[in-house]
Amino acid sequence: MSSETENRPDENPNNEETLSVAPEATDSGAAPSVDEKLRSELESANDQVLRIQAEMQNVRRRAQRDVENAHKFALDKFVSGLLPVVDNLERALGTIDDDDA
Repeated sequence: MSSETENRPDENPNNEETLSVAPEATDSGAAPSVDEKLRSELESANDQVLRIQAEMQNVRRRAQRDVENAHKFALDKFVSGLLPVVDNLERALGTIDDDDA
């Protein structure tokens, strides 16, 4: 019996080690795939954030450029509309001066 008792404690630690190794092996096999999946999702989310930020910067720049162009062209249009009026006034003033002399 003493030999049986000696054999059993030896068998139990081996079995426990085997059991303890088996769940770790399955967990470690599943854990990298979950970690990899989460990392890829994180990278994807970060990429989307960067792209959206870049798009927002581009929209701001375009809007600012459009406002500047609108001011510039509005001023050009205003001046273009006034040029004929100024020319006519100068001609009228020129004829008045000629008549007085």
